[in-house]
Amino acid sequence: MPYALRRLFATILVHSQPSDVRRLWDSFCHHLSEDFGRSGLVDELEIMSQTLQSISDFLESMGKNASMYDLPKLTMVSKHRDLLKSREVIEEQYVPIPATDLDAHHHLNHAQTLAYDMIMDCIDRNSGGLFFVNGPGGTGKTYLYRAILATVRSRGIIALAIATSGVAASILPGGRTAHSRFKIPIELHENSYCTISKQSGLGNLLRLTRLVVWDEAPMCRRYAIEAVDRTFQDLVGNKEPFGGKVVLLGGDFMQVLPVIPKATIEETIDGSLIRSYLFPRMKVILLHENMRAKNDHVFCEFLLRMGAGVELVDVNGNIKLPTQMVTKVCEGDIEALENKLIEHVYEGLYENYLSSLKRP
Repeated sequence: MPYALRRLFATILVHSQPSDVRRLWDSFCHHLSEDFGRSGLVDELEIMSQTLQSISDFLESMGKNASMYDLPKLTMVSKHRDLLKSREVIEEQYVPIPATDLDAHHHLNHAQTLAYDMIMDCIDRNSGGLFFVNGPGGTGKTYLYRAILATVRSRGIIALAIATSGVAASILPGGRTAHSRFKIPIELHENSYCTISKQSGLGNLLRLTRLVVWDEAPMCRRYAIEAVDRTFQDLVGNKEPFGGKVVLLGGDFMQVLPVIPKATIEETIDGSLIRSYLFPRMKVILLHENMRAKNDHVFCEFLLRMGAGVELVDVNGNIKLPTQMVTKVCEGDIEALENKLIEHVYEGLYENYLSSLKRP
């Protein structure tokens, strides 16, 4: 198909370095543009522009630029697309905004409202800000993220939804894992940078971004977060944290710390965000009201005692669940609950897939 041929054409330019690019283009431009010719476009110049823009998108995703090759110049602006925008920028601008998220800021509790107002004030003033939302599970961190993302995106501002884990990323509209979005290298050290070219479409997206929401940040090694910080500074040309962007990180240090193979407790703590040079510069926002079980104070207090490490344990270090919290079920009931959970997860993934199909 022409789409696949254009991707192949870009791959050949980047990895095979043909000696006569223009001759290669002239020989196959008709085959590369067949789908645009069938789409109702009759202007040859418009068809060529669409074809060249598609190839340019592929080149940008590989860290290259069409101007580096002997290709015809884009001499007109397409009627169907703003050719000055990269594919990555357009995808972010078309992330669907759920109506419930747009209305969510009217239903925030007191602590969430203070956090919402503080972050939106930084965005309104277009001044950088570094925040960390700290709260146990169930205190409404994700609800707050979605409210902020919906408000910002509804204004036409680019906001990136990031999470350390894939499950957390799937909960956020337009969510991506940090390693996927920022191209964080696998091998990290204290001076690492992300592999993002200034000329790439992703580099352009990060420069245009005003807000970054990063969920489950405590799960990520501090070297990875610091690499993203240095990359933003380099791309934007600003030495402020994350290049002067508004960055909202969140999570709970009591839940999960970075997984470092064969590391001691001290090494794990040293590799966590709390030991980063960025953490002292963060405005820490505390969420403490459990919104999932706010009518069950005994359960909420039990969760907090567990997280703080003050709940009584037996000789093996195990915590005994209170009797009133234990329900006896048969094996068949457990299997039914597991199937229901799997069904719920797949429904969420399928909804995200359908949303992705609506993007250009």
